[in-house]
Amino acid sequence: MEFIRRRATALPHAAVELVRLALVATAHTTHGAPGPGELQAARSGAVPVTRHISGQQLCWGIRDAAIARYGRLAPVVMRRWGVRGTEDFGAIVYWLIESGEMRANASDQFEDFINVYDIEETFGATETVGKA
Repeated sequence: MEFIRRRATALPHAAVELVRLALVATAHTTHGAPGPGELQAARSGAVPVTRHISGQQLCWGIRDAAIARYGRLAPVVMRRWGVRGTEDFGAIVYWLIESGEMRANASDQFEDFINVYDIEETFGATETVGKA
């Protein structure tokens, strides 16, 4: 856990915010918008709302969120932040879990975030979007 904490805190706050944004967007894409009854139950604590997404789903959601936010600059942003692999996203997630901001299922593990895709290849591919 110490490695995860050190890695997550070495990344800028903007990377953490991108993970938070991607979590919400990916859950919405995967499960749809929560209904009013689900939200009210979740707020009261009466019924836990399960909108689980896997580490792999979240990594792809982070990619989508980064491209939506930064466009063709997404690979530059990732390099500037020092994001070297999808395990960096996992470090942020597990740091947020440790701090109580996120929850994990019993089947979730940090390894779910390792080598989901190659950062340079995946984000670098956005540089050619729209070119003929």
